[in-house]
Parts: sequence; structure tokens; C-alpha cells
Amino acid sequence: MQRNLVSNDYINMYLKQMGAESISRINSYMNIVKFRLFNDVTVSYVFNITKHNKYYLQRMEPYAMTRGKFSTSNELIDFIASDIAKFRNASRSSNFDRFVKLAQDDNSALSLIEQLFLTRNVDPQTLDDLTGDIEELKGKVRKALDQTAKVDDYEVCIERNMNIIHGKKDD
Repeated sequence: MQRNLVSNDYINMYLKQMGAESISRINSYMNIVKFRLFNDVTVSYVFNITKHNKYYLQRMEPYAMTRGKFSTSNELIDFIASDIAKFRNASRSSNFDRFVKLAQDDNSALSLIEQLFLTRNVDPQTLDDLTGDIEELKGKVRKALDQTAKVDDYEVCIERNMNIIHGKKDD
């Protein structure tokens, strides 16, 4: 138990250095971290430290997304630093609000799909139709990924965040 508290303090110290606006600890194992970025964009996370000293992370704002399990506190910190750098860069885009709305709508659709499957008897044709629609959407997103220019700026932001975390000066 003592090790979890030390890991918790270590992570929270680095997140504060990265600019976390607030960090709340619930029952010593759950943390809520908020970063305020440009244009009043808030990126927040919830992470838990398991009894086996693994870290489970979810992004809550600007839209909810499970980010997964991490084996070490440094992996968790590095992921958040990278994610924040990407959001800092993306929040400057004139399309950012539309992107967030699209991601939130996707979460709403997932909730509707869950409601459908957990509360209704769904016929095979409806399942086939929905699967086809989802595959078509995924294909459109993959095509957009292939046909659009990658934003390289965020990699500079990530490197800058990593340098701050690891005590190195920018060149």
C-alpha cells in the first residue's frame, strides 16, 4: 500500500510540473487531473493505481475515451504528456470544436448501440446493416488519415513536455 502512495505522489508531482490545473485524489488510489489549454479547452483524466501497481487511465474531457493500462508510472506520465501536447496543438485548429463534437457524437452512438444490444432482441439483418455502416465509417476515417497531411508540430510539443518532465533544457 505504501508503494502506491509514493507512486501516486510521484505521478501527481510531474503532472503539476506539466501544468495540471487541479489534481484530486479519491481514496488514495483514484486521481482526477485537469489541464486547461488554449481557448478554454479542458483535458481531464481519471487514473487508478491497482493493487498490483498497474495504472488504468481514462480521458474524460473534452470527450471520454479509455486509454488503457500502463505498467509503470513513467509510462503513464509519458502518455499524458504526449496526449496533452497533441491536444495543445489541435486546440489551435479552427476545426477543433467540430472534431470534439464528432468524438462526443461517436460516444453517444456507442451508448445507443449498447442500449440496443442490452435491451432489445436484435435480428441478424439489423446486426449486419449496423456492422456494414460501422465498417464504412471506419474506412472513411482510414481514407482521411491516408489523404491528409500529418501535423508534425505536436511532436515538437511532445519533446518539449518530455524535456520538462525529465529535467532537460530546450535547445
